[in-house]
This record gives sequence, C-alpha cells and structure tokens, in this order.
Amino acid sequence: MPRKLSAQTAARDPIRKPPHVDDKEVANRLRLARLGLGLSQEEAGERIGISHQQVQKYETGKSLPRYSRLQQFADAYDVPISSLIPGMDHTTANGGNPNAVPFVQSRSAAIILRRFETIRSPKARAAIVDLVDSLAEAEPPKPPKP
Repeated sequence: MPRKLSAQTAARDPIRKPPHVDDKEVANRLRLARLGLGLSQEEAGERIGISHQQVQKYETGKSLPRYSRLQQFADAYDVPISSLIPGMDHTTANGGNPNAVPFVQSRSAAIILRRFETIRSPKARAAIVDLVDSLAEAEPPKPPKP
C-alpha cells in the first residue's frame, strides 16, 4: 500500500506533485494538435526528435515540456505556439489578425477539419459550410465565462 505524503513532502517533490490545471491543458492541447494532423505519437516524436514515450508523457501531463520543446511541437504541427499555451492571446500571436482560425479545441473538430481538407469540390465545401452555419444558428449561444 503506497504511503500518504504530507503536503510539505508533496510540495518539495515535483515528481509526486499532481499536475497544475494549466499543465493538463497544455497536455490536452498537444494531444489535440497531433490528432488534428492524424499523427501517431511515434510519428509526432519523429518530427520533433523525441521518443513516442516522451510524447505520451507530455500528452498525459506526466511531464511538462519546456518552452523550447513547445516551440518544436508548434513548428512540427504548423500551429502558433500560443495555441499550445493556455492564456496566451491568439490574436496577438497571429500577427494581430482577429480573423485567424482559432486552434481546434476538440477531437471531433480536428477530425472534421482534416476530412474537410480532402474535399475537392468547391460546391461541396460551400454546402458543408452552409450546413454548419445553419446548425450553429439553431444552437443557443454559450454564456460567457466569468
């Protein structure tokens, strides 16, 4: 049976300390960015020059990448680094362009985006955009976050 750690011991030992909420968000964003490209952890690791086990540690929050490693992920995934870091202003990071596409925040959105890119017909693409617009208008707006 594992022994319980006192609060002082947990605070001194970063290995045993539970991940911070922002750490989990970074991990989730790394995973979603990889899935958005349809990459396996092994393929992601090859692009960055690390093992698939290390990619897994970053994506589960067991290990937090340094800023330089996050930049490698951003470069490999062709996304702004701000999309991987909670709280960064995406508008500023995208050269001040308020119309820049926001980072895909869910697995289903990543799948839809990846598959949409394979559709060649402009008419089919336009029809899909119209469908999504009509579905989005039918949904009640989300209340703002406090």
